[in-house]
Amino acid sequence: MTSKRAAGGQVGEAPALSDPPTRDEKCSTRRIAPMTAERRGKHRAIGPFEVTWSGTSGHRHVRVADFSLSGCFIEDIATPVTGERVTLTLRVPGGSPIEAAGHVAYVNPPLGFAVAFEVDERVASELAAAARRVSQRRR
Repeated sequence: MTSKRAAGGQVGEAPALSDPPTRDEKCSTRRIAPMTAERRGKHRAIGPFEVTWSGTSGHRHVRVADFSLSGCFIEDIATPVTGERVTLTLRVPGGSPIEAAGHVAYVNPPLGFAVAFEVDERVASELAAAARRVSQRRR
């Protein structure tokens, strides 16, 4: 039996699913936490969506499976540094591209990395409107 780390670093307890993996954990599949109402929020859009991200470690055109007002997970083999500031241009059908700044919350190689948005009122409004458009199109 292998020991597992706890969110606080204690050995013997399993980590919360929402915790980013540690460097010693093998990540062949994405860890998915249960989508509770407080985690999901009201405005979550299911894609895929085209996104361009740029930061000190590069500039790439990729796709994201979904996004929320608080951030997204970018599926990319590129490995920016945790904490790196990035700029995203999100393209959602039926609207103008949305520019959002954020930082890399954690990296999960080779699957990708999570971005936490630094959302101001304008960006939050644009993301919420885009999420509503997407959900209406799916009906």
